Amino acid sequence: MENKINKLKKDFGVVEDLSDIQFLQIHKENYKTEINENNFGEKLTTLYIIKFSIFNLVYCMKLLVFIYESSSEILKLDLKLQDEDLQKELEVCRNFLQRSRNINSTFLNLKKFSRLCEARRLIINIVLKKEPRISLYRNDEDALCIKYTCDSPNIMIEICWKIGWDLKNCDILDTIEVYYNNFELPNSQFIQEELEALTHSSLDFNIKLKLWKKLMSDLSEHTRPIVILDNEPNDQSDNVLVISDSDDERSEIVDITNQVIYVTD
Repeated sequence: MENKINKLKKDFGVVEDLSDIQFLQIHKENYKTEINENNFGEKLTTLYIIKFSIFNLVYCMKLLVFIYESSSEILKLDLKLQDEDLQKELEVCRNFLQRSRNINSTFLNLKKFSRLCEARRLIINIVLKKEPRISLYRNDEDALCIKYTCDSPNIMIEICWKIGWDLKNCDILDTIEVYYNNFELPNSQFIQEELEALTHSSLDFNIKLKLWKKLMSDLSEHTRPIVILDNEPNDQSDNVLVISDSDDERSEIVDITNQVIYVTD
């Protein structure tokens, strides 16, 4: 496989780092059985079928190529993602990549898309799926929607998280939009700051994970039970099992939130 990868890089002038990409198949065949030389110098029309995995996402890319004496020209690029939901989320970027037919740009953007999808998947598994008040679904714009509902007190928060294509800057963009009703809680200010901070696309994974954990903790704090231990003195202050974050951690989150909120484009 290593020889095939090196040949692929040579044929298409690939300079992008491919270390994050696991190639599953590189198949090359003549697209036409007859080779007709012409005035433009084409020697062979070739079909490449390339299957690869990036951060657990499996892609299949087909390239229809003219091979010259010292270079190759991509006539058509077709790209498919195995996951149907993520394929819809990738669609605008996919159309751009298929039109541009640039291999370096294709690998670059697929790596970024896959990395962001994997980060989102980890946050869902580590944090969101452990919260019973959370429901997940896809909306009409193919964004992943995270809905938090609690009847007492009445709280409704909907977070739409989409990893898509920024037409203006021609780049993969990690976008979060937040919608919530007016609710009054002792820690409402913290919750709103965390929600606002999550809407900024420049957060790295560790900061984003910490914000999601704090958000879920702050949202569930008002329903956290008071645990009374048996056979203890009547002083309620001694009987309450306190579950809270340290002041240092809260201060750190506030600092992170403030740094993000006041960043301007």
